[in-house]
Amino acid sequence: MRILLIAGHGEGDPGAGGNGYLEADLTREVVKLLQPKLAEICSVEIADTNRNWFEYLYKHSYNFKDYDYFLEVHFNSGGGTGSEIFVTTSERDTGVEAAIMRQLCAAAGYRNRGVKRTNFRVISRVKSQGVSSALLEVCFIDSAADMHTYTHKKNEIIDAIVNGIAEGFGLKRNAPARHWAAIAHDKIKERGYISADVWEAYDYDIPVQHALALLDNISGGRWASEEADESIHEAQPIVISLCGKGIINEPEQWISALKANENLSKAHTLALFDNMTGGMRPAYVNRDTDHWGRNCLDSLCDKGIIKTPHAWDDDFNAATTRALFMALVCAVLGI
Repeated sequence: MRILLIAGHGEGDPGAGGNGYLEADLTREVVKLLQPKLAEICSVEIADTNRNWFEYLYKHSYNFKDYDYFLEVHFNSGGGTGSEIFVTTSERDTGVEAAIMRQLCAAAGYRNRGVKRTNFRVISRVKSQGVSSALLEVCFIDSAADMHTYTHKKNEIIDAIVNGIAEGFGLKRNAPARHWAAIAHDKIKERGYISADVWEAYDYDIPVQHALALLDNISGGRWASEEADESIHEAQPIVISLCGKGIINEPEQWISALKANENLSKAHTLALFDNMTGGMRPAYVNRDTDHWGRNCLDSLCDKGIIKTPHAWDDDFNAATTRALFMALVCAVLGI
């Protein structure tokens, strides 16, 4: 199945405006967000977004016969609220459009203004070539409430439109590929070491506080000590606990990092895990190298904990991502 998306207005025509937005900008945003999602269920193309198709088809012809469905995206205005969708008066079946409305309004909480029939120029020209077509008014650009919902539930709205099309045509939506770190996340979570959703931001840098807390959990939990003082920093007891276990040797360095809300560097990550797994291999103690973190990396490679050194040796001073950190945790735990 082939679908063609068209963004309304453009080429000097901004369309409607409201709440700091222009319709022509938003329609282009929507079709670009829709394309990869629709690609999970069918073949999809975006018509030239540098063109105002309403004006273009006034003077030119275009062959739409290669497509099975056509969706033109707009944003409404005029003081109303909610979503609606238009088909031509010659469209026989509106099941797809009804499904789009049902899914969209359920996901966004918009008022469902229904499926309507009007012979707008672009969808009429498409329908005249035998291709089912519809014009979607996502919401009202001049409604502050509608636009607040759009900006805060944009992904849900895009997904809902795709789900409506899939439902209407009976298409099966393929599950999106999982991030490679999702498996590591699930394994660690199953063992009760993490619960916060913050770890699912796999490509983000990991804060020192989160890293130390996870290390404390997987190394047996909090080490009781009279030195722990939350008045210094809420995570200071975690540092003291890791010191008691021999994983951290210089507590002040880590307290300073906590106070500064720093992210964990790759070098410090490697050093922590090297300490946690029995200390550095003798061959690398005091070895001169381009960066001290390489000794930790080589030691962990010798232990068989790191099998892809290239993921770590490109820039030791760069921050460690949550994905890499979780993968290393799994390697240490043998899961």
